[in-house]
Amino acid sequence: MFRSCVASCGLLAALSLAPGPARAQEGLIFSGGFFDSLYAAVDMDYLRIEHPELRFHIVDRRLTALVIPDLQADEPYILKCDRRSTRLVKVPLTKEDVDRLRGFARDGIYQALQGFRAAPQDPQRIADLQRRVKDLPAEKRVQAERFIGSQVADMDVSKNHPLASYVGSYRDHVERRTIDSLKHPDTSKDLKDGVPHAYGTQTINHGDLSRAKDIQVVTINGRYFQKAWVDGALVVVPQTGSSQPSPDAWKKLKVAPEIQNQAKPNTQVQQGKHQKKQ
Repeated sequence: MFRSCVASCGLLAALSLAPGPARAQEGLIFSGGFFDSLYAAVDMDYLRIEHPELRFHIVDRRLTALVIPDLQADEPYILKCDRRSTRLVKVPLTKEDVDRLRGFARDGIYQALQGFRAAPQDPQRIADLQRRVKDLPAEKRVQAERFIGSQVADMDVSKNHPLASYVGSYRDHVERRTIDSLKHPDTSKDLKDGVPHAYGTQTINHGDLSRAKDIQVVTINGRYFQKAWVDGALVVVPQTGSSQPSPDAWKKLKVAPEIQNQAKPNTQVQQGKHQKKQ
């Protein structure tokens, strides 16, 4: 049992290794695949967190886990585990934020998603997911579709699949947000030529770059960028040169030699940064 606001993350890892939500004596634990889904829900604005610092730490991938203790004090709180730490730290929250986090574990769309991923061609599972989206208030449907799209974009659903439009909604959102970020000098100046960055809710490894298809070239503030989708990640590679090469020259991602020679296939492609949401 947590006897203070700080505890060992080793205990947390031992309690929750499964991809879904785990319950323990200490409370509700978000870790592993369940935390990844929580991150996607927050990043796609499907789950609203009012606490600005916690929200930023979630979408900036600074955390590996959250715990909501069952026994709450008069002032509600959670425990967070930072990526570069081995300790859980107390974060006071409003009751509304705590309730929203608890509710995500019981969220009907999240639950239906797990069933769909287990049987992506099952008409009943598909219909259940679509029905739950349709039952939402109109103002929340777009966020729900983006969230679902983020969770199935890696499944290579066909263009005529009933959920293909959700994947399209997710990808359109990520592309717009990425292009807007690259237009900011403070963001683009930190991107080195030939160094790939991945945008969106999915992480990929350098070995996955060979699967990039339909590579396109965009010009932003006089600089060329290659962009292509790999599953649920939008890969962007800045390029040198003042004139655009022929299309044949850029049929493959042009990655800097130091990346090709030094980056191991199983190492993660660097995540691109978006402008901090106000």
